[in-house]
Amino acid sequence: MRGNEDIEAYWYAGAIANTTAQVITHPIDLVRLLVQSNTKKISSREIVKKILEKRGILGFTFSLRSATQRQIIYSVMRFGFYEMGKRTENTENFRLKATIAAESGLVAGFLCTPFEKMNVRMCTDMIKPPHKSRNYTSVFNGVISMYQKGGLNEVYRCAFISSIRGMFMSVGQLAVYDEFRELFFKTDRFKEDWHSCFFASLIAGGVTTIIITPVEVVKLIFMDAHKHKYRSSLDVMRSLVQVYGYKGFYRGIFVSFLRIVPSTLLTFLLYEWICTEFNLSD
Repeated sequence: MRGNEDIEAYWYAGAIANTTAQVITHPIDLVRLLVQSNTKKISSREIVKKILEKRGILGFTFSLRSATQRQIIYSVMRFGFYEMGKRTENTENFRLKATIAAESGLVAGFLCTPFEKMNVRMCTDMIKPPHKSRNYTSVFNGVISMYQKGGLNEVYRCAFISSIRGMFMSVGQLAVYDEFRELFFKTDRFKEDWHSCFFASLIAGGVTTIIITPVEVVKLIFMDAHKHKYRSSLDVMRSLVQVYGYKGFYRGIFVSFLRIVPSTLLTFLLYEWICTEFNLSD
């Protein structure tokens, strides 16, 4: 369905599709983030109750602006690097697709670390007591505040786990989606139609949920913690195992599934629609 020209247009198509999916699924993403970033055992039902008690129904739009800002930057980089990489390599091989996706996600995850941290911290402020809230007025205010306290070391603290998360996310969504989409295209039943895109994105969303959840849990706890609480993401992993066992890495997997699968589905259906509507398809 997609052609090989106007590569920049694919960057914007990916950013628009992924950001739109983020906006639509933000309420679920907020619940997921609050469940997985909390070091205490807490259910998604308890989080929903807390949001309603503190902010009412509009509480589910809390920190939407910071999440959207982060998603725009992240999506442009991720889709852009991936599309560029695909045009320099023979991507009929899944291993090459996965390698290019991993590289694009690694770079995007690293560069977006400050925005990722701000999104996490601004969201978790919602259920913290007032004396523990950081009270950032915006993403940029938060980044400046971090820089003033600890320089670039503080701004890019957690960059390693953020990069790993970006790598896994891109492999799960971009490479798996492309691989299954192409496999479905070759069958007599599906060929090049929207059914292929639909089922490929469902599979990609499921795979992504499974491989990303452990990394996401570690990343969220590390990013939200006080800088002296954990020395590294390895410390977070040790703490999770000690308190919850290895099951701790899959905390909130159900709500994670409810967010990632619909988000992946919306992203790629909208992405393919944009490519078709604006004559980006071959």
